Amino acid sequence: MCFENNGRFLEVMTMTLPDVETREPMLATGIMREGMELSYQQLDQLSLSRPRQASRM
Repeated sequence: MCFENNGRFLEVMTMTLPDVETREPMLATGIMREGMELSYQQLDQLSLSRPRQASRM
């Protein structure tokens, strides 16, 4: 889900994994954190390159 409030953007992502044994190795590698950081950087660049539009909320 994505929300915008007063020009600020909030994205909420939920992952459902089968168990803790699946989750822990995923978090331990750091790949998820690095991948999310890259995604946020790209989102920042995209949002800065587009003209602001009125919020639909």
